[in-house]
Amino acid sequence: MLFKYLIGVCGLSVPARDRSNEVIIITRDGCGYSEAMREMCKDRKLKCLDLNEDTLKADIKAITSKKFYTYPMVFEDGEFIGGYNEAEKHFRKRTETLSEEVNQLFKANFTGYDS
Repeated sequence: MLFKYLIGVCGLSVPARDRSNEVIIITRDGCGYSEAMREMCKDRKLKCLDLNEDTLKADIKAITSKKFYTYPMVFEDGEFIGGYNEAEKHFRKRTETLSEEVNQLFKANFTGYDS
């Protein structure tokens, strides 16, 4: 719900733009974790939309009824992942799973291959 509302508040039309496999991060200026999340997205070549919390603060507060927020807020494919630590674990696990699948593919198709 938060994701869909924020997309609407930002004037982003989901059908007008392909949002599959897109990471949306809500960041805060001066936040080390927000900067680290931006770098992680860049390093992993993730398709990313970075929204600054200054423009969304009132909307986030209205939805969550909270005065304190953790930044960044990370979403992928419309699902909330969490903050930086949760996102780091999420993307690391995804990379490890992909590596395992590639190794299995090579083992199945190339004789003499040993990871």
